[in-house]
Amino acid sequence: MITSTSTDEVGDEIDRIKSLVNRAEALLDQLTEASPHSQWAMATFSRHRVSELLGTEPFEPVDGPLEGDSAQLYEEAAVAVENLEVHQDQMAWALALSDALRTVVHDIRIIQDATRHV
Repeated sequence: MITSTSTDEVGDEIDRIKSLVNRAEALLDQLTEASPHSQWAMATFSRHRVSELLGTEPFEPVDGPLEGDSAQLYEEAAVAVENLEVHQDQMAWALALSDALRTVVHDIRIIQDATRHV
């Protein structure tokens, strides 16, 4: 857990979480565009839920090359949320965000497995 009570440090960590999610979204957008199957639509609700909880736009531009695994990026974001030390009045938000992130990871992995067998 982050043990600092500094609002700036928590804010920096939330910015990092937003960046991870944004990179994962950009990777998923590439997969969705390249896929002849509409299976990626199954992850839309959980992805939208993450965007709402973070207060981000779903299609923010990404600087630099897009590399990596979107599920892994979402997983890293979930772990970061779970390690945040938030005030008691923000606990429900943190739990909801962690749940939404883990749901996206689960959805992505199911879709990846299904598309490998098509």
